[in-house]
Amino acid sequence: TMASSGTGLTAAAGTASALARDSGGRARAVTLPAEEICVSAPTWPFDPATGRGRFEAREVPTAARCPVCGMFPARQRRWAAQVIYRDGDAHFFDAPADLHRFLAEVPRHARGRARADVSAVWLSDWRSGAWIALNDAWHVAGSAQTGPMRTADLPSFANAAAAADFVRSHGGQVVAARQVDATQLRTLGPGPHRHAAGPA
Repeated sequence: TMASSGTGLTAAAGTASALARDSGGRARAVTLPAEEICVSAPTWPFDPATGRGRFEAREVPTAARCPVCGMFPARQRRWAAQVIYRDGDAHFFDAPADLHRFLAEVPRHARGRARADVSAVWLSDWRSGAWIALNDAWHVAGSAQTGPMRTADLPSFANAAAAADFVRSHGGQVVAARQVDATQLRTLGPGPHRHAAGPA
């Protein structure tokens, strides 16, 4: 089975090699790590035609991919999250856990970007789908509810009372989104995939 992406990297599933096209369009062989990898997801530019402000939350494009795991966030919108950079470009995430992994290591997942480049962070309310600013959001950690990757995740809520109501049904502990740390992320199952460098 062959898989390809817009970055020009094509890999055969289950192998440790791939074909990449250089700037002249010529194919060349590249060696990939033995571990599972994904190709870095492109950012989505700001579109003034939407009528939204540059740093306001946007709807998730159907083709957007998570820069941490490669999944399509639009497919499970209640879990989605997004970051908007100071130039107006955005990355979208399939789940809050991947958003927090990204924020902890921005250069690892977004080449040429740093944490200081992030101007806005938004999370989807698990019940309503409304966008919540990171500093206003609450998570539930350790619940029985699994995320899009079928592992433990961090459903998001607009207030602590809504998160506490979720805990009564699904278990877990209420945590302010701005206080999520590396220790909590380690309890959430698999971390990010390795990323291919792509053609030079």
